[in-house]
Amino acid sequence: MGKCYATCPTLTYPYQGNCTTCVSPCATCLNGAFSCSTCITNYLLLNTTCVLSCPSSGYILVNSSCIACPSNCVSCSSSSSCNACDGAYYLSQGSCVTACPSTSPIIVNSECTACGPECATCAESPSNCLTCTLFYFKYSYTCVQTCPLSYYSNELTYTCESGLSSKIVYFPILITYMVIIGLLVVIRLIATHTSLPTSIAAFSGWI
Repeated sequence: MGKCYATCPTLTYPYQGNCTTCVSPCATCLNGAFSCSTCITNYLLLNTTCVLSCPSSGYILVNSSCIACPSNCVSCSSSSSCNACDGAYYLSQGSCVTACPSTSPIIVNSECTACGPECATCAESPSNCLTCTLFYFKYSYTCVQTCPLSYYSNELTYTCESGLSSKIVYFPILITYMVIIGLLVVIRLIATHTSLPTSIAAFSGWI
């Protein structure tokens, strides 16, 4: 004589008012003998089938179930956090993207990486700075807080300028300034000992 159940026992599923046997290795099934909801010992649930092991990429094992990684992800630490992406994608903060965001523009080992903290913008590598953050000076392709010896800090452009080049630029100006000062001193000395016309004549003769 048959029995009536409020819930079908293990290895069976409800079908047309009867508890119908699931097909092994399903432990329980829904909507069909081959539509597994749990598996027997040593098997893992993959979608609605039971398998001996999860696929080698794109899935992670969680509580005897093979859970899919995020889209375009080949390995992950959870269903929402990717560790490595398919060949055409780059890893960015746990997701796989086709182009890196502006906040992490450098690609290192297929992962979007931010510029170094001293760089405002960079290229090719996180430490290859194009521009610097506030209070840093651009020196070659790096950003420094203190310029090296023989360089001075240009606080208008926030760059390290060569001390030699600055001397080359300002030396003629300095010489001109010294010549003018010297002429004024000579004129004043002459003026203190002679009258103005005599001073002018003396100065003209000195020139």
